Amino acid sequence: FGLNYQANSLIGALNGAVVPGFVGAVSGERAVGLVTWAGGIRQAGLAPFDVIEKIIFPAASRAQDNKKLLKTLIEKMIKISCMFSFPILALIFALAPSIVSIIYTSAWMEGLTALYLSLIQGIFILLGGVFIDVLLAIGRADSVRNISLFWAVLQWILTVPLVLLWGFNGVVLAGVIVSATFFIPFVQVRRYVSIALWPYVVPYLFYSTLMGIAVFLSGKLLVIDSVWELLFVGGLGAMLYGTILLIFERKEILQDITRLRDITM
Repeated sequence: FGLNYQANSLIGALNGAVVPGFVGAVSGERAVGLVTWAGGIRQAGLAPFDVIEKIIFPAASRAQDNKKLLKTLIEKMIKISCMFSFPILALIFALAPSIVSIIYTSAWMEGLTALYLSLIQGIFILLGGVFIDVLLAIGRADSVRNISLFWAVLQWILTVPLVLLWGFNGVVLAGVIVSATFFIPFVQVRRYVSIALWPYVVPYLFYSTLMGIAVFLSGKLLVIDSVWELLFVGGLGAMLYGTILLIFERKEILQDITRLRDITM
């Protein structure tokens, strides 16, 4: 397990170091900065998942011999991760031009397309991250190593032509395509325990999209010229999303929080 885990870490480190070097050689140092910047903003949207991810490995490890419990745990982790991360990604997506111009200044508008792509990638990163953590928890580090190697090779196969065709945006698009293969670790997990996916993803993607559209339209109607106005519109979007959840899922959410607390404590 340890050797495979370290091999996986090494593959990720090498890929993360070499790909930016190629982008910099083709598109310049500023391009590397824009790609890194877009990824950093995306990670802000994935902050709730980052918190939840810390308990996936230990909780799944404890539950691996009880497949019924493990199934419930994985599905609830997916649900809660999507419930809290998707709306943040949608808010950033809807307000991206205002966020960039107000907080980072117009000098960063060149990276707006990369930001949009990176936010879309965040959806796939979340899902793939859950399944990778579960595979590690059930002792399938060899599968994680093989998947990571495949992802690294695919990233390179796609990055070279896409960067040559579309500049630094090409490496982000390559990342989106690679991350969209999250179904590979998903299939591996399903071989161990039969879990459902879409019932815990689609509703929150739909709610977040509705909220994002409403916020985008509000941003067109209202002039957003300051951080306070940005926070106000973003707050309205958060209230709308919360209202949707309360209308459709209040009882189930409270039950899930109680059940998850009982499993992980």
